[in-house]
Amino acid sequence: MAITFRHTSIRHLQGTISKFIKIAALEKPKFSIHSGGEARQLAFLLGILATAKVTTFLPLYLFSDIPRAGFMLELGTKWDSGFYVKIAQLGYFAASNPGGDNAFAFSPVLPSMIAAVKLLTGSYWMAGLLVVNIFDFLFPIIVCKLSDFKTALITAMFPVYLVFSTITYSDDITLFFLALSLILLLNRKSYFFAGLSLAFAVLTSYAVILTVPIFVAKILITDEDRRSIFDRRSMVSKLKDLTRFLSPVVAGALLIAAFFLFETGSLWTFFNIQKNAGWDVGLVTPVAQDRFLLVGWFTGFHWTVMGIRLPQIYWLLRNLAFESFYVAGVVLLFLSMRKNSISNGLFLAGIALSIMVPLFFLGGVAAASVPRLFLPAFPIFVGYSHGLIKSKNSIILYCALCLAIAPFIALVQLDALFA
Repeated sequence: MAITFRHTSIRHLQGTISKFIKIAALEKPKFSIHSGGEARQLAFLLGILATAKVTTFLPLYLFSDIPRAGFMLELGTKWDSGFYVKIAQLGYFAASNPGGDNAFAFSPVLPSMIAAVKLLTGSYWMAGLLVVNIFDFLFPIIVCKLSDFKTALITAMFPVYLVFSTITYSDDITLFFLALSLILLLNRKSYFFAGLSLAFAVLTSYAVILTVPIFVAKILITDEDRRSIFDRRSMVSKLKDLTRFLSPVVAGALLIAAFFLFETGSLWTFFNIQKNAGWDVGLVTPVAQDRFLLVGWFTGFHWTVMGIRLPQIYWLLRNLAFESFYVAGVVLLFLSMRKNSISNGLFLAGIALSIMVPLFFLGGVAAASVPRLFLPAFPIFVGYSHGLIKSKNSIILYCALCLAIAPFIALVQLDALFA
């Protein structure tokens, strides 16, 4: 077996997560709706999220061609979900295609958690669903602390989040640790634990390492005095803070490098898989990305949803719609920042852009997954919360649209990969 999941590592991981939550909880949440107590508001938020998850998947259970007897199994093992479950159960090489190593395209974080929780559930696929849905409810709590109740609500109701935080994908684990790192840095000034949380986000989704330069700039250049970096005493203090922050991030990067080196014999396995495992992932121009979606072999495959074939232009229009939504969110974030309604707005916009910009140049099959890969750019919802979705009626309209779209997104994801 290529990888084993030892109980000691699992206990360390569980202990670290628990400590992160306790540290973040020391900072009082900032809710913008004052109609009730904080606990009541939080319960309201989580209740809405639970209801939204039911309304997203219940129509599929009742009306889709997915067998009802195996509906939950389908949610826990379809497409990439099956890789996570098989890695936890069998190890990387056994979970890969015969004679291949394509399972190494998936981070070991979620399989490790599945292996741990399986001790409670007795089933790997049930453990996967349990882990993902626990983080689904934890992430909005962190967003409440980072911004406010309304931002957490519109973030949690976003249909792509509703779908991929319910089925066994690792996206909401990445979001939790990324958001927690923001809380620990901005609210607690706990540089080491902010770096440790970001390290877990990077270990879960390797692309999150692109946010590190934005964190570094935030630590070195304060909002209060952007010229303080040139002051010797201030610079020494900032370098110490930066060292505390970067040490766990670097350790995490070395850990994943060691993982690939010892398991596969190469540091470049992940990149080789993306390029050579039939996915053709690489850097291209945005025009080339759109051309792949419009006339490429992947979208040209006979993908059907309830017997209806998806035309290739669907994939292009879908990507453009989500890209436009996220770009508008960044613009709203900048505009709201100019009105002094958002603290740390430039930093949050930088985090979002560091995730978004590379995805416009992503070629190959991964281009079809851009709406999901945009999820770590969640600070854009701060822009929507402060710049567009302000009134009660606009919140209701937004949530209604999300609930109407989410079942379709869930259906096409389960019927057609990345659709």
